[in-house]
Amino acid sequence: MVFGGASVATPSLAGIVNLVGHFYGSTSVELATMYTDSFYSTDFRDIVTGSAGTFTAGPGWDFVTGLGSSLGLLGK
Repeated sequence: MVFGGASVATPSLAGIVNLVGHFYGSTSVELATMYTDSFYSTDFRDIVTGSAGTFTAGPGWDFVTGLGSSLGLLGK
């Protein structure tokens, strides 16, 4: 079996946030932190090439890879 996409990314990222041991008061605060800080930090590896259907990956957030590939506990 092959697994990928949101089926893998969502629980993986949730596990990383839990392992770090800090919890924000709400999901919106956690997401705001990720989307504000991650583009210019070392939390995620930005995927800048590739495509999925009509969408292509590029610098920053995009429909193909979102924020990019999590660097795990190194970035958080």
